[in-house]
Amino acid sequence: MRKRIAITAGLAAAAFLAWPSDRGDALHGLWARPDLGANDVRFYYFHPDGHGLYRYGHVGLNKTASFDYVVHGDTLELDFRKSGAEHAVRFTLEGDALTLLDDPYEPTPTKYVKKRGPMAAPSEHPFARMWTHVERFATGGYAFAIYQLQAPDADGRGQGWFHEGDYDDWSTEALLYRVEGDRVTFEFATRGERASTPIVRHDDAPRAFTLVRDPRNFGQRRRYEDGGRSFGDALLLLPTPNASH
Repeated sequence: MRKRIAITAGLAAAAFLAWPSDRGDALHGLWARPDLGANDVRFYYFHPDGHGLYRYGHVGLNKTASFDYVVHGDTLELDFRKSGAEHAVRFTLEGDALTLLDDPYEPTPTKYVKKRGPMAAPSEHPFARMWTHVERFATGGYAFAIYQLQAPDADGRGQGWFHEGDYDDWSTEALLYRVEGDRVTFEFATRGERASTPIVRHDDAPRAFTLVRDPRNFGQRRRYEDGGRSFGDALLLLPTPNASH
């Protein structure tokens, strides 16, 4: 399916535009299961460009899989980019209630409720960035590790998220951190982990820092480069590769 869409992108776009615009606009956005506990995460996100996300897990530790989608009448065709899994999902849409009759990963039928509200604005603080490490493999492909940090307070304390995977499929883990001089301490509450490491700052272009004992690289040093401003919310985080990726 993905190959067909890639080759006939214009036809796919035309098919999408042929879907009544008012209903198309109604599907766009984030749809979460309302019947879960406060710490559980299950949602689908549909972007107007035909790209989407499925996220599952917990607030502090979850997994995101990206997909391409097209709509034919009351059927939603999902093509998951990493696994290649394809699903034809019948659905009903009534106001802010979306029901997937053939949800591929949840008990069916599954009801979702639309979540509204803007994301928090990005911070201008120099530490509130998407600190990114990208590794390319000799066997092909690549992977990223990203520390997405919010601005620290006057005491050097802040919160953030660690993302690991590639731009089709990645995990997200919530964290707290504190910067004290040339040392940063991380707390990963969901896994009950706490780790402290020296941090070496690089002010040349691109700006970067090195964690001498990176707790998410098995204690090995790793350099992270400035990947852009960090939003104050990871709910809709969709890592965007640079042009070279």
